[in-house]
Amino acid sequence: MAINWALLQAFDGRQDEAAKHLLVGMRSADFWRFAPDVPLLRPLTSREDYRAAINNLGSVLDAQRVEVLEMLCGPDPVSKSYQPAPETCAKVE
Repeated sequence: MAINWALLQAFDGRQDEAAKHLLVGMRSADFWRFAPDVPLLRPLTSREDYRAAINNLGSVLDAQRVEVLEMLCGPDPVSKSYQPAPETCAKVE
């Protein structure tokens, strides 16, 4: 798992390798959320490559939210029996 390698590399002082594993792991797990709270990983979260990856991930998640809202609240919802909460569909732009 990428987080284990990132931690090991950070422990050994290999920050570039640790960052590489942290960035790879961002695509398959959500440990990037707690990386700022882990002392060994915290220095990596101020790197430009990490910040860029976070911004990119935020864009991806925003697009996925729009897609899910469209599936739930759009003109052709994926489920004919499920009714989302009104406040959920109020978020559709």
